[in-house]
Amino acid sequence: MISFLGTLMMASNFKALLNTIRDQKEFTLVGHPGPDGDCLGSMVALGLGLKFLGKTVSLYCNETVPKQFLFLDEMSLISSDKPTNHKSCLIVLDCSDEQRILEQGIELSSFTTSINIDHHPKNTSFANINYLDESKVATAELVYDILKALDIPLTLEMANCLYLGIVTDSGFFCYENTSPKTHVIAGELLETGVNPSIFKQNLEKKSLNYYKFLSSFLNKIKVYNDSTIAVLTVTIDDLLSHGMADFQQTDDLVDYLRNIEGVKIAILVKCEGDFMKFSFRSTGDADVGEICRYYGGGGHKKAAGFSLKNDDPGEILADVIKVVEGKINL
Repeated sequence: MISFLGTLMMASNFKALLNTIRDQKEFTLVGHPGPDGDCLGSMVALGLGLKFLGKTVSLYCNETVPKQFLFLDEMSLISSDKPTNHKSCLIVLDCSDEQRILEQGIELSSFTTSINIDHHPKNTSFANINYLDESKVATAELVYDILKALDIPLTLEMANCLYLGIVTDSGFFCYENTSPKTHVIAGELLETGVNPSIFKQNLEKKSLNYYKFLSSFLNKIKVYNDSTIAVLTVTIDDLLSHGMADFQQTDDLVDYLRNIEGVKIAILVKCEGDFMKFSFRSTGDADVGEICRYYGGGGHKKAAGFSLKNDDPGEILADVIKVVEGKINL
């Protein structure tokens, strides 16, 4: 629940954000590393809105757009070329702290001004203007409000991107922060022409190699703390041995762990190059966002993640499990 003072501050920041968008001519939009549907959808929807206003806009992602989102042609607007227009206003979307921007070689201070739009709890308010609301199920909901306030008519392209952000971060409208407002927004997006069946087909589609990988790999799940913690570790060799090479194809494995009866915290560990990337899910009261922030990451109470240097995988995983056990057994 947002306090009265918090509501006033949010309104003030929202007004400052709108004024900045109206005044500035050039914008650079970025998101967090390991971009998901909400991050990318919010970036592109806002970028299209700014272009409608006649602004010069560039959208940057330091990683390849995941294959599962490429069914939306609008994703082609995102570039892998590092931003160089420091005369522009930098808008950071769906990112909880500045460190996740610095990881991409981007310094906020090098831009004319900066705006931070996010729905994650514990956001560090790192920009000149911070428009934050953790009650929203997706940053895409905040972008929707911005487009409306600027009197930008929703095109089908914008609506598709907003819908992508909402359905992926709400678990197709099943997660706790899904609100009546979420459904109202979704209804308007459908009226604009969004086809939900296309999203379901494309977001759930998997290759035959994936299912072969899955059938053999679920046997490698390990459980700890009286089977309340489930862990699965994936390496590049595991992928290559099944004709796969893209770690993004394994992102949903953590949901299989979360759905095991009795599991309170599910952990997927992806050993990618020099890093171990941890994805957490919680089914109980344990706040995995707090755990991940302890390791320099971020996220929500029920879903979060972080990355660590892959110096000693066994020792690192043992330490993480010890911290998780302490959290569960409080």
